[in-house]
Amino acid sequence: KNDLDALRILIESMGNPRIVVIINEEGQETMRGSFASQQIIKTFSMNGFSVVDLFSTGILKEKDVLNAFKEGDFSGFCRGEPQADILMIGKGGVENVTNLDIDGLVGCIVHLDIKVVSAKTGKILAEKCLDANGVGANKTSACKNAFSKAGENICEPLTDEITKIWGNSLLNGRDILLEVSVEDYLKLRNFQRRIGYLFGVKQVNQQYYKNGKAVFLLKFTGSSQTLADIISTTYFMDVKVEIIELSSDRVKVAVK
Repeated sequence: KNDLDALRILIESMGNPRIVVIINEEGQETMRGSFASQQIIKTFSMNGFSVVDLFSTGILKEKDVLNAFKEGDFSGFCRGEPQADILMIGKGGVENVTNLDIDGLVGCIVHLDIKVVSAKTGKILAEKCLDANGVGANKTSACKNAFSKAGENICEPLTDEITKIWGNSLLNGRDILLEVSVEDYLKLRNFQRRIGYLFGVKQVNQQYYKNGKAVFLLKFTGSSQTLADIISTTYFMDVKVEIIELSSDRVKVAVK
């Protein structure tokens, strides 16, 4: 618990990656009914992660997940605007069911395999798997307990792996869009030069400027919130900069 608390603090300082948990669990009619994913979502939500539901957007269908597992290709999840940073996609299978000689109880052993996938590229970043057992009054309850335990037990290695992945991405710089409203092009150029010297900014690329609107793609070693905080407390000499909008991967400012 202390390790997870420490990781929660670290994750919050990194900008709280958005995570989707999808598990195709044997015995469940839909992936939403997965007992393993319920435990994973509960634990990750309690420890500083932002867990989102891609199914609710209508972008992702359960058949897309099943096809991805079949083909071994998760790039199809990257259509349109990604709603998450990291996908945790898993398969849960029942390995064995045994009638125990204890008051008619049933024992169950399950196997859980989780792939950590980049939501933007579809690339598999890491993989964790484990076996777990459960006991119940019947097969259904035994499997439920086994999958719940598997979901709970896999959380710590998954948290550790995702923290490493997210931390490395921050050290190398994260892509953040900086949208600028400015009428004077000279002020825009001065602002661009100064942005490049801000703490944590590794690279600044201008994508376009039209009708008083400019967009820059920044490599920044922190969250968009951190970038906004730095910009709002920086003295820019001959221009005034105001933060007007903020999201997980985008900062909008007005330069006057």
